[in-house]
Amino acid sequence: MELPKNIYFYWDTLEIPEEALNNVKNYKAQNRDFNVKILNDEDINIYKNEFPELIELFHLATISALKADIIRLIFLYKEGGIWIDMNTTLEINDGIKILYDRYKQYDFVITIQPTCRNDLKTSCLISKINSKLAYDTIIKMTENLKRHYELEKKSQEYISYNFFLFVAPVVFFDLLEYHYDDEFRKKINNEFIKDNDNNIITLKSKKFEEYNCGLMDVDPKLLHFYGCNMSHHHGENFHKHWSNLQKTQKLFF
Repeated sequence: MELPKNIYFYWDTLEIPEEALNNVKNYKAQNRDFNVKILNDEDINIYKNEFPELIELFHLATISALKADIIRLIFLYKEGGIWIDMNTTLEINDGIKILYDRYKQYDFVITIQPTCRNDLKTSCLISKINSKLAYDTIIKMTENLKRHYELEKKSQEYISYNFFLFVAPVVFFDLLEYHYDDEFRKKINNEFIKDNDNNIITLKSKKFEEYNCGLMDVDPKLLHFYGCNMSHHHGENFHKHWSNLQKTQKLFF
């Protein structure tokens, strides 16, 4: 199955900052053979019969970063393509084409940060339709979020949580047996599989092979994470960032 030429972004309201909107317009201008779409809260409803529990939790969520985690996995699983965070800028015109051609043989591809303990990130993801890793992640996320929702429903008090532990990339760690400890993170430096240009493309691992999962160390000369609209939830508006909101705010209405 070919990798669909979709590029997805998400914004939780219809009032999109001009800087972010112009960023997406640039992706459209440079990738005319791709379907480039900004997803919103209504778009997810087309899959409510297939994922009723998770989509119900999506609409109950109080933190937009959680909603982004949910909607990206559902659309990547159902429609395939490339997910990109709205604050990620396109640094060269053919940056998307380069990544598409490099990773199109994989069913699912996750961003890796070799300079940060080989952490996995969701700023850019690639998926074919019906990817097993995307599906298994959706199921695990549903279980995790439903468990916390039931706790909140039974209590009037705030219950401490870290929603990051409920969703990808932490769910990826579990499914791919990608461990947290320093020994594992150092060991895999010798187990990356690279292409002829020395780009990381996957990991020598039974689970990565089973899921046909790739890894991409995204060159900032192609895509720049946090390249624009940083005033939205950073700087003077950092109090709106999910890591601060979750300290006092319930995860669900």
